[in-house]
Amino acid sequence: MMTVFGADDSIGARAQQRIEAFLRAAAQKTQPTPDDVRQLQALIRRLGTGFYRTELQTLFNRWQQAPDLRAIEQVIPTLQSDTLKDELRALILKAQEVKGSAEGSDA
Repeated sequence: MMTVFGADDSIGARAQQRIEAFLRAAAQKTQPTPDDVRQLQALIRRLGTGFYRTELQTLFNRWQQAPDLRAIEQVIPTLQSDTLKDELRALILKAQEVKGSAEGSDA
């Protein structure tokens, strides 16, 4: 679109607004429902390559990791090894920092 029609963006303004609204709403969800996940996957399939598809795929990956992190947090108190507990807590903190820095770069 940019090359052929001289458009400012490769995506239309209406589509861009809808995707950005979806991203804002989805970013607020800490525990997405299966319907939320299906909706996100459908949107990813409909988009071509580019910035917004990458952003949506990152969100999808984050949603997939969240249950694993919650499960690990529940297991930590039952572990016998303090070293293992500390290492798992450090991994969770690192994952949360990565998530936070990714969200901060979205602004």
